[in-house]
Amino acid sequence: MSTATVPLRTAYLALGGVAALGLAGLIAVFAVPVDRPAAPPPPVAKVATPAPVVIPQAPAMSKTYTVASYIARPARFDHGAFIWNDDNVPAGPMLVLVDVQTQLMHVFQGGREVGVAAVLYGADDSPTPLGVHTVRWKKARHTSSIFKTPMPYTLNLTGDGIAVHGSNVRYGWGTNGCIGIPIEFAQLLFDKMAVGDRVVVVKGKTPQPGQSVPLA
Repeated sequence: MSTATVPLRTAYLALGGVAALGLAGLIAVFAVPVDRPAAPPPPVAKVATPAPVVIPQAPAMSKTYTVASYIARPARFDHGAFIWNDDNVPAGPMLVLVDVQTQLMHVFQGGREVGVAAVLYGADDSPTPLGVHTVRWKKARHTSSIFKTPMPYTLNLTGDGIAVHGSNVRYGWGTNGCIGIPIEFAQLLFDKMAVGDRVVVVKGKTPQPGQSVPLA
């Protein structure tokens, strides 16, 4: 508690009763208890409003892929043969095109062919499905759960086991629907391709430079 000064008029009126009140009364008149004022509340800290979280949208998939150029190759391209040359090729989207009529696989990066190889494809009773496929998953060391055979450098394309994988590519041989490519070529392709990249299988529709491959 603290003391406060009593106004003069109040003190004068109180003096008449000093004799009756005694010293204690006098102290009571001139020493009036008062409450201390409450301490001011602490300032409220201002919290910055967080900026809204912006979730980036995935880029829309292109509906076509334009072929810019091909690697020069000999007129005769035997089974098991391949060419790979990605020197000085700038980064860009990948695309694999397989033509079961010419029995060739073309690998493009940014529209430019970086690899070409003779392939095996599905026999008549188990043909390789035509159309646009997406790499669903990839595994360097994979064994077929159906045929119990190694499928090195697998790029899986369908839910029922159709894939691109390393194989012993020989004339007259076929597959059960998969696309078999030389093992050395398969390793190079495996390192380039990512899950989500497209593999297009056609029959006699290999585009010319400047033409586009439909992806939808």
